[in-house]
Amino acid sequence: MLDQLIASSLNRVLRHQTWANERLSKHAGKHCLIISPPLRLGLQITSQGQFESAPTIPLPDVCITLPFASVLRWPSKSHGIFTGVRIEGCINLAEDLGFVLRNMEFDTEGELATVVGDIPARRLNQAGRLGWSNFQQAVRRTAENIQEHAILENGQLISPGEFAVFIRQVGDLRDDLARLDKRIARL
Repeated sequence: MLDQLIASSLNRVLRHQTWANERLSKHAGKHCLIISPPLRLGLQITSQGQFESAPTIPLPDVCITLPFASVLRWPSKSHGIFTGVRIEGCINLAEDLGFVLRNMEFDTEGELATVVGDIPARRLNQAGRLGWSNFQQAVRRTAENIQEHAILENGQLISPGEFAVFIRQVGDLRDDLARLDKRIARL
């Protein structure tokens, strides 16, 4: 069910991007398995360069495993989307899939306009971007608050300044020990 939904969503984006269809059609009939725990997505490439759901792939031509955080960053085109990716199988297919997925253009405003009209689509798109930005800021602030609590309140971590002082003191102690060792050797 989820495979079909994702495949149809990808095809909806691909329908206006003939360059991607041409690039994928070279691999017609091939199966790819994309794993991003807890998601497991099986796809087959059609002769039109589209995707169709293939949830039970016996032996995929390519298997791409990536961290779940990469999936969340993908629509925003942020850097580091494909860091930590493991690829097994046909490297040409994986390269073409990666190129298409990196360069697909999402026209969310255009898609919304076909349903609700131009002006509401524009405003919904702006609200969605603002909401996503606010969500990212909230996550960043929450992480900073947890770090601050672990450093100041709980004492489980030390601050970067305290760590730098500790490293400098360890260096000074090492130098003092080396000098003391030389003095003892002279006696």
